[in-house]
Amino acid sequence: MTALVALKCDPNNIEECAHKLAKELERNSWVELLPQKQKEALIPSYLLPQGPGVVIPSGGSSGGRNQCLQPCSHLDQSAKATGEWIQKQQEINPRDCLILNPLPLHHVSGLMPWWRSRTWGAAHAWLSPALMRDPIALEKSYLPFFKSGSRPAIVSMVPTQLIRLLSHPAGLRWLRALSLIWIGGAGLTDALATKSRAEGLQLAPCYGATETAAMVTALNPRDFLMGRNDCGTALEDVELRIAENSALQVRTPRLAIARWTAQGIKSLQDRDGWWQSGDAAALTTN
Repeated sequence: MTALVALKCDPNNIEECAHKLAKELERNSWVELLPQKQKEALIPSYLLPQGPGVVIPSGGSSGGRNQCLQPCSHLDQSAKATGEWIQKQQEINPRDCLILNPLPLHHVSGLMPWWRSRTWGAAHAWLSPALMRDPIALEKSYLPFFKSGSRPAIVSMVPTQLIRLLSHPAGLRWLRALSLIWIGGAGLTDALATKSRAEGLQLAPCYGATETAAMVTALNPRDFLMGRNDCGTALEDVELRIAENSALQVRTPRLAIARWTAQGIKSLQDRDGWWQSGDAAALTTN
């Protein structure tokens, strides 16, 4: 029987949590990622498919707490797709990157930068919440690295983090030193986009969800700096379409295989393999 292991993710001890996650996955377990104070989902082990995989909490794009079951192979596919994007769009070898990660491990947005580093063979560094709240210390920590120019530094962050860093001279200098800033998790306001563009930041607005193993679209920073205010184009392993109610639908081989809710385990996809998000969208030709 496949084991289910609950892992409470302590933001102040994130390296040890990530090490425990890696060890449990090596044992072919399913690992449920939890914030420190959240109760376990208690999914019966007999309902789980063969591991290894990760159970990731998701509010769902339309709201409502649930848990998504993502096999490791789907996380590998997601990392592969973003690696291909960064090589094609940015002409950066993924293996050469330093991936800076200020997002929590129990969210797909924080899990995937760590996972990409493992898949790409790239360097990875966690950025603690305390460090992200202290732009002076953040800049000081990475100033020698940035001055060396030894490898491109990339980061994924949410708009609230971007706003905080933009408002401080040290934070702004740190942002300017980055080769790529994937920004998602919430919409980028026109004002924030305009300010980021004026500062020449290499922003790549993107869209993804726990259900899709993170990013499914991304905008090239060159297009962002030229004035585009959208989430870019689909990654190569993703198909998009718009439902009659204007909701975005996604088809990709890395959709979560199931969702655990109070009603039990349910499939995400329709019979043709499409998942419907709760987000309204429009597809345009640029």
